Amino acid sequence: MKILSLLVAALAIISLVWYFLVINRISSKDWIPPSKLMTAVYYRDGKLLAELIKSGESNLDLKYSCYKLLRKRQISRLTPIAFASIIDWPEGIKILAAAGSHIDDPDPKAYSALSEAIYRIKYDSVQTLLDLGADPFRRSAENGSDLIHIAKQIGNERIVEALIRARKTHRQGE
Repeated sequence: MKILSLLVAALAIISLVWYFLVINRISSKDWIPPSKLMTAVYYRDGKLLAELIKSGESNLDLKYSCYKLLRKRQISRLTPIAFASIIDWPEGIKILAAAGSHIDDPDPKAYSALSEAIYRIKYDSVQTLLDLGADPFRRSAENGSDLIHIAKQIGNERIVEALIRARKTHRQGE
């Protein structure tokens, strides 16, 4: 019994060492510190966001790592507008879009701000992005599924209805 408990303790120590020496080093080397712009989005500070954009200090379409801001173990590189959609901040989405941020630009995994908002069930962000002209016909990066199909799978009828309305409007505008 004593040998078994020693083996479990040794395995736990090896796991911790492996985590800190290998896994943590891999993710931290890919981490880019958040910009002032991303920090303004994170704190939903519209005034600071507008000032940063006006000063030209920030690149609206650079894909930043939000690793520490989101406190998750995965590395994801997002545009500021995609980050604003994830935290469900329509005011920030409007400020960034008015400043010239590209609504439909995908992140490295090919997710747009609209698909990020749909996956996270952020209705206000979805509606704001659609009102600003986001592409309602875009397909999922994971499996090529239609965004309406994904919204149905998630089970949010309000988002499904918003996408259907946007598609009708989009077709009439062509």
